[in-house]
Amino acid sequence: MRKLSILALFAVLVITSCQKSSLVPSSDSLNTASENEAVTKRSNFNLLTAHTWEYVKYYTNYIDSAHPGTLAYRRGGSRNAINLDNERVTYNVDGTVTEIDQNGNYISGTWHFTNNTQTSYMVTNIYGNYYTDINFLSNKKFEWTDANAHVHGIMIPAN
Repeated sequence: MRKLSILALFAVLVITSCQKSSLVPSSDSLNTASENEAVTKRSNFNLLTAHTWEYVKYYTNYIDSAHPGTLAYRRGGSRNAINLDNERVTYNVDGTVTEIDQNGNYISGTWHFTNNTQTSYMVTNIYGNYYTDINFLSNKKFEWTDANAHVHGIMIPAN
C-alpha cells in the first residue's frame, strides 16, 4: 500500500509540475509550420521564375524513371533525334511564359500552378494547354514530366 501511495504522489507531482506550454503547441510553433509551408510554396515559384531554362536532356515515350522511353536529346550529343540547343523557356512572375523553340520561333503564353503544393502547372500557348509535373526543382536543375504527352525534360539555367 505504501508503494502505491508513493507512486500516486509521484504521478501527482509530475502532472502538476508540467507547464501548459509543454502540453499544448505554442502559437509560435504553429506559425512556424505555416511559415515553412509558405516558404516552400514561394520557393517553387521563385526557383521556377529565377532563370531562363535550357535543355540538358529530353525524353520521348516517357512513362516513369523505370521506363524512361527514348533519349531524344542530350546537350552536346552527336546522335540527337531533335535539336534543342537553342530552346529556351522563361517563366515570368506575372504568369506569362516565353519560349524560343528549336527553330528560333518566339512563342508566348501563360502559366500557373494547378495545385496548392506548386508541383504541377499548366502552360497555355498557341499550340494548346500543357500540364506538367515538377519532379525536381532547385536553383541549378529543373526536371519535369508531361504525362499526357509522354515526355520528360531535364533543364538547367541558360548561359
